[in-house]
Amino acid sequence: MRSLFAGVGLLLGLALGQGLEVGVFGPGPTLYARLQGVLALEGAEVRFALAPYAGLRASGVAVEDLRLGVGEGSYALELGRFPLTPGEGRLFPYTWNRPGPALAPEGVWGGHLTWYGEALRLRAGYVWERGAFLEAALPEGRVFLSREAVGAGGAFRLGGWVAYGDAFWTPGGGLGTLGVTGFWGGVLWTVELAYPGRAGVEARLLGEGWQLGLALVRDGSLGARLVAGLEGAQGWLFLWEAGVAWGVGVGWSL
Repeated sequence: MRSLFAGVGLLLGLALGQGLEVGVFGPGPTLYARLQGVLALEGAEVRFALAPYAGLRASGVAVEDLRLGVGEGSYALELGRFPLTPGEGRLFPYTWNRPGPALAPEGVWGGHLTWYGEALRLRAGYVWERGAFLEAALPEGRVFLSREAVGAGGAFRLGGWVAYGDAFWTPGGGLGTLGVTGFWGGVLWTVELAYPGRAGVEARLLGEGWQLGLALVRDGSLGARLVAGLEGAQGWLFLWEAGVAWGVGVGWSL
């Protein structure tokens, strides 16, 4: 029991110094606190993002990220829960992460070994419940191979804009994304089409210490997302045909 309290105290102390977020979201409502940071060890590091939450329907602790990383020369090994998003999409990415109960996505359990060259990155890994995967990446694009998905994606500049896209074949059929993002009229725009049957446009106004974003998306149903943020704080409102979701979060470090 003492070891448990000592571990919790250590993570809380690291989070206060590196990244702590608290907030509430609904419908529900549900209260949450997100503790995130990096614990440096001799020759290794531990990255973590843990989110205790309490609501009318459920309570618990979301383990969003928890991994041990070691590196030697051009090789790096990570074990634990880590984020994995093979797709290039900004609004509708193809991802192996899953929605978490405390708003942020939860990564996958497993491990991977990465070799870093001058421009090439090679990665071999294993994900619990999904199996092995291979990835080869260059600055302009990457190829992803696994038993659940085979595909490729990339991004390149078109003047002041960035065009991106990907295509994957899965047991359930083909998936694809095509989009562009860039500044126009002082606003950061993102326009994206995804197969099958998804589309969205987002406009984000960025100021010094604040931002305001509005997105119109169709992902099975038509929805709108409004996000407003000040430095260290953010609020959002999602409107869908199926209902309304809202939230407010505040983050800081000491």
